[in-house]
Amino acid sequence: MALKVALIGAGKMAGALADGLVGRMLVGVANRSPRRLDAFVAAHKGVRRFASYREAVKGADVVIIAVKPDGVLSVIDEILETLAIGKTIVSVAAGLPLDALEAALPKSVGVVRAMPNLASAVRAGATGLYGARTAQARKAVENVFSAVGRIYWCDSDAAIDSLTAVSGSGIAYVLVWLEALADAAVRLGMERARAIDLSATTIAGAAALVHSTRRHPATLRDEVASPGGTTIAGLTAMEAAGVRGAIYAAVEAAYLRARERSGTFRPSEGGLK
Repeated sequence: MALKVALIGAGKMAGALADGLVGRMLVGVANRSPRRLDAFVAAHKGVRRFASYREAVKGADVVIIAVKPDGVLSVIDEILETLAIGKTIVSVAAGLPLDALEAALPKSVGVVRAMPNLASAVRAGATGLYGARTAQARKAVENVFSAVGRIYWCDSDAAIDSLTAVSGSGIAYVLVWLEALADAAVRLGMERARAIDLSATTIAGAAALVHSTRRHPATLRDEVASPGGTTIAGLTAMEAAGVRGAIYAAVEAAYLRARERSGTFRPSEGGLK
């Protein structure tokens, strides 16, 4: 029997998960705005529309709450009476700690923090998971999120916050890099659509090399950068421009923001551990 997933919320992350999950399991969605709900169902074919959160939750095995962090606990209050033993609740809200979720839910319900990314829409996502309570809940969330990409279990809120800074937010950093690479190609006279496609293919190829060979990125980079060649000239210019430092700063800023949201960040922590 196909796993039944209820999406609470009709934003971009819910849309990405819907696109990745449809065809592999039964997916329903509910949202407070009927207009937004209609638009969501029209845009994401194969998703069933539910008029209320409670209605969506009743028949679901896994409930994914995909609303802003300050709205998650109010959603839980609203659906509490429909939470039967064995259901699994997943929050994809950045920075909302697991203990806050567990305190709001019965002990008979599985609770998981998840941080997927936008590439889940094309089943190439990276999702961090933390929590579960039971083996049944762990298996359920693994089935859901492995259907849209790779999964990475974390052992603390801080660990999933660091993953958020790398993969949850990091997909945006890579898209900026891709855009810049394409812009550079256009400066050299390449047609825009070709420049974007070439840049995307190049970045996807680099990632595929790392996944396939399991070799360190620096080792693969050295194989491209021959002595006195074009690549080492480009890499030297990148280092001079501070590209590596900018990436470090972006990831740390995202991590600290997630810790601030969770209420556990203290200025004396001084950054990443």
